Amino acid sequence: EQITSKNVRRVLKKSDAILVPGGFGERGIEGMILACKYARENNVPYLGICLGMQIAIIEYARNVLKLKSANSTEFDSGTKFPVIGMITEWSDISGKKEKRTKNSDLGGTMRLGGQVCKLKKKSNSYKMYKKSEIIERHRHRYEVNPNYKDKMIEQGLDVVGTSIDGKLVEMIELPSHKWFLACQFHPEFTSNPRDGHPIFNSYIKSTITKYLNELSDQLYSTNPHKIASVAVAILKHDPEHIKAKVILNNFLDIKDESTTAIALDYLKNSTSLLPEKTLIDLLNHKSIEISKSALNVAGNRLQTKYIPAIISNLENIKCA
Repeated sequence: EQITSKNVRRVLKKSDAILVPGGFGERGIEGMILACKYARENNVPYLGICLGMQIAIIEYARNVLKLKSANSTEFDSGTKFPVIGMITEWSDISGKKEKRTKNSDLGGTMRLGGQVCKLKKKSNSYKMYKKSEIIERHRHRYEVNPNYKDKMIEQGLDVVGTSIDGKLVEMIELPSHKWFLACQFHPEFTSNPRDGHPIFNSYIKSTITKYLNELSDQLYSTNPHKIASVAVAILKHDPEHIKAKVILNNFLDIKDESTTAIALDYLKNSTSLLPEKTLIDLLNHKSIEISKSALNVAGNRLQTKYIPAIISNLENIKCA
């Protein structure tokens, strides 16, 4: 609630990403809208959850559709452009009709529990889930006003997820943006520490990539473990990431034993990331420790082309 149009850039300029979570009430809403606008205009990864999606819709309506007084009826019941409003009737997962009004009990008339969401195949969301229908849990009373959906699509907003009947907006993206996604449901309800959630995994990856792209050359010497781990984490998700490959190849320079050993340590469980020629060179490295590490990597590949170098490696270790 302390973000204003005058300080938004100063407050957020060092942010790797912006997340607006769920919530109720009007406190801090204008600051959230400014944060969303900053993320959209500056290509900063943005994730909106529940209220966070409604914030994204309001921001887009105000600044792209030029509906300056656009708002949610939760915050301004008399708004001229109610882009977010209370949907009075919908079908739950079983097909049963649910109804509510502005005077209904807050908890009893929420759109609650698992709901089916249809995903657009040409979308980032579909790539995350790898399926066309998902079930996610909801907890809210207000929805995107469907009367404004087509206008927003015409102006570049991509509605990539809808309710099973196609009437309610569930997920939105900005195709022109590096990573911009908002959802009406709560992915945190089904996430877990072991596997995470497809949305959170992709969101974190986008922030790591941004961080990697902004790293200076000084980090190679000041914090090699950090840069190597970040590069490998990105390559696990995106094997063709050019800058991550360049960074990792610098660590595989066989002239520098310390950085090569660091990279090999991270590569033990990611053997596909190590180029063949580099692996053979490392198998014949003068450092016994690096040679042993390379042997572990080569052993995981089990390819006959490495047998001569492996034999030579074993002889060197035995002599040592």
